[in-house]
Amino acid sequence: QANQTLARAKEEADIAKYAADEANQAKTAFLANMSHELRTPLNAILGFTRIVKRKGKGTLPDKQLGNLDKVVVSAEHLLGLINTILDIAKIEGGRMDVLPDIFDIAHIVNVCTTTIQPLVKKEVQLVHDIETHLPQIFSDQDKVKQILLNLLSNAAKFTADGRITVRVHQQGDYVIVDVQDSGIGISEEALGRVFEEFKQAESSTAKKYGGTGLGLPISRKLAWLLGGDLTATSTIGEGSMFTLTLPIHYDETA
Repeated sequence: QANQTLARAKEEADIAKYAADEANQAKTAFLANMSHELRTPLNAILGFTRIVKRKGKGTLPDKQLGNLDKVVVSAEHLLGLINTILDIAKIEGGRMDVLPDIFDIAHIVNVCTTTIQPLVKKEVQLVHDIETHLPQIFSDQDKVKQILLNLLSNAAKFTADGRITVRVHQQGDYVIVDVQDSGIGISEEALGRVFEEFKQAESSTAKKYGGTGLGLPISRKLAWLLGGDLTATSTIGEGSMFTLTLPIHYDETA
């Protein structure tokens, strides 16, 4: 009797797992297909808007040119969101390729901080603390850059004064990149949600600062894909620190 009960329970668990896997695959396929379908018309909107803006210089009123700028910014934001959703679908579906090459992590950090600098408020210092003689990294440069840009843009968004510090050092077979800010911080309870998709730490924060709540989840998934990790610590009113742990040599057989 007991064996029959256990066998039935195992069978039900297997059926439930199969159904959950099927549902997850269906969701992933839907997200991927929808993202592809949405990108085509959106790219057309961007392309034609830029053409109108370029040809309209000198003939269209400044107000109309400004409105065209708003269309471009909004469309680019939406395209970025669609690309992020597509990335999540690819990772969850096991279809995200890793294209490793050899690069200098210090150079990538410098490129990313230069890119983000215009978003940093004038009252905020953007500081580097990069260990000398770091080894060359064998990993996917574009994905590392995507993670760092997400972390830095978050820090810039939530830091009104003080500083944003990027620290890089070697720890055994890993390179550690810390992005620390003196921003608004995250409560201990909310910190557990920052890596969940479509969720920001606080609903009031989402209303005030905007954003999709996808930057951190995709960053952690990319870190995992590269054999590393992304973690966070934070104190309300004092700031946050996000730590990217990255293998010096990506394991292509993993």
